[in-house]
Amino acid sequence: APLTSHARAALCRQIVNNVVGPEPNLPVITLDPSLEQLLLQSVQQAQKVGADPGAFIEPRLAERLNMALVETAQRQEAEGKVQVLLVAAPVRPMMAKFVRMNLPDMTVLGYNEVPDNKQITIEATVGGDLTGGP
Repeated sequence: APLTSHARAALCRQIVNNVVGPEPNLPVITLDPSLEQLLLQSVQQAQKVGADPGAFIEPRLAERLNMALVETAQRQEAEGKVQVLLVAAPVRPMMAKFVRMNLPDMTVLGYNEVPDNKQITIEATVGGDLTGGP
């Protein structure tokens, strides 16, 4: 996985150009900071025991996150915008795997993969209401 991360960071311009072309703006969906922190902790726990990080996400949280991402992606699509989820680099592989099944058109990028020539525009933030409650 570290090799993949380095390769993706080196190819970031090409990866992002495949998504938005020469457009200077990169419209993105982000995760709420508290949710992203929770996912980072899951990745770290999984790495300690050599497990799949997805196994450390509480099933109801995973289901609610999936529904929120699908809803947000549908809004993006209806507005003619690309579906790009921007997350912390350590969370990117897990989230890419997570969205692949239900959102095959969504691209998951790590913060370190956004090239200098692109301006990030946050279109939506997902998950603020997912980390608390029943």
